[in-house]
Amino acid sequence: MKKKLSLLIIIAFLVGCVPFKEETTDNIFLIPEGFDGAILVFYNVPKESKFKKEDGFSVIPVELKVSEALAGTDMAVYGAAFTSESEKPGSLTVNDKYFYVNENGKRTKVKEGCASYSGGGGFSGDREGGITYEVTYITTTGCGESFYLNGKEKHDIQHNEVSKEWNSYFGD
Repeated sequence: MKKKLSLLIIIAFLVGCVPFKEETTDNIFLIPEGFDGAILVFYNVPKESKFKKEDGFSVIPVELKVSEALAGTDMAVYGAAFTSESEKPGSLTVNDKYFYVNENGKRTKVKEGCASYSGGGGFSGDREGGITYEVTYITTTGCGESFYLNGKEKHDIQHNEVSKEWNSYFGD
């Protein structure tokens, strides 16, 4: 009996020593040069292709769109990307890389503190599992810890208006 108990204790100890693998987002954003605003990445979109992979990261090519609700303002242009892939489930550590891309395809790293992950949402609609999205804010001014942690109010406004527009397209 003591041998069995000792063996169970040893097994439990060894299982507890197995390294924990942290789940991470692992995305590379390719953003049109000079962009400042919200980027929405939509998942589970039928007929869209999967993101290409680069060194274990999903490469997200951001295209610029214009919000009808924000037309005529400095917040009208936002970024979007679409994929048929499912969003990674659960709580993830953001491990994304951000690059501006010029018309020749040359990448320039977005400065530290100029990107802010803002969470996400989804639309149920008719599709199984619905469409989900994640939002990231990019700025060209006011970079730093405050932006990294909180974004900017104008990006929140932009995100809210754009998600309403997409809800009318994808949603109920």
